[in-house]
Amino acid sequence: MNFLEKIKIILACLGLFLQSNGLCAEEVYLKTQELELFQDNIFLGDIFDGLPDAQKTQIIGPTPGLGKKNLFPQDKLKAIAQQFGHEYLGTTSLIIKRKSRLLNHDQLIDPIKIVHLDWIESQNNHDFFKTKDYEYVLQSKNKKIEMPLIEGVRPEIVDYIYSPQSNFFSAKFQWVSDDLPNQTPTSFVLEGYAHPLVQIPVAKNPIMIGKKIGPDDLTMTNIRLERLHGSILTNKQDLIGMVAQLSILPHQPIQNRQVKSALMISKNALVMMQLKTSDMAVATQGKAMADGRKGEFIPVMNMSSKKVLQGKVIDENLVEIQNFKNVGG
Repeated sequence: MNFLEKIKIILACLGLFLQSNGLCAEEVYLKTQELELFQDNIFLGDIFDGLPDAQKTQIIGPTPGLGKKNLFPQDKLKAIAQQFGHEYLGTTSLIIKRKSRLLNHDQLIDPIKIVHLDWIESQNNHDFFKTKDYEYVLQSKNKKIEMPLIEGVRPEIVDYIYSPQSNFFSAKFQWVSDDLPNQTPTSFVLEGYAHPLVQIPVAKNPIMIGKKIGPDDLTMTNIRLERLHGSILTNKQDLIGMVAQLSILPHQPIQNRQVKSALMISKNALVMMQLKTSDMAVATQGKAMADGRKGEFIPVMNMSSKKVLQGKVIDENLVEIQNFKNVGG
């Protein structure tokens, strides 16, 4: 071996030694200071420019979870570059996030509504379900769900549990995609309450004391079944024709004590006294001895006999006599 060949061998060995110690490493550059990825892993080529093609697909770690981010400071970037025989001389850090977007309330609730009503239909022999209107309230920890930004991905409910006694529900979702059939599905769980609702009549606008309530004064609204009690009026027709005994606020449940029947008979007014039985009807004229509202009992004087009888107010100027023996003169 001549002298020139020996020199070439020495130089080659020296080059390998310098390269192994990073003294001849190629410099790489940070692509961006904030990186968004949709895949499950971070590749070396996602971070640096100036890499050979064979190194671009080297995996350096998992991508952060949906809605999460990782900070790669300068010293960590430098260590990653050196691991693959390169040098990073930059002074900036790198933030890596997974591409996602926050689902809005309707996107979370709409699929729950569908599955919930399907579940109710499957339980149609139970006495719990007398409505198909529900108010869905998510627990606070469930209100921020990030969706992966991959075309064709959608959330689907794969399991649903509901307790009619407590109104609690639990819905297990999976991210599915027709375009990525081999992708391992990931899941999340939403929990909350599905409160049954009932319709009740409420005032459209304030109703003042003494005002007679008409159909145009009322509208229907939903309240939770658990908030309904015996003093709240639930039938719109029962309110029409009533008079406000107390002020009625708009869009609030109306209670029995807030209304009273309109005056149907005035004191001293001439009224028709009647009795109906299965085989006869007796009627005569009388005089009201007191004001009367529908359903109330008032004293009425028979104009022929001058006897005072108790009669039930049936309609305007019409009373029904309870003791029919004294109706005649």
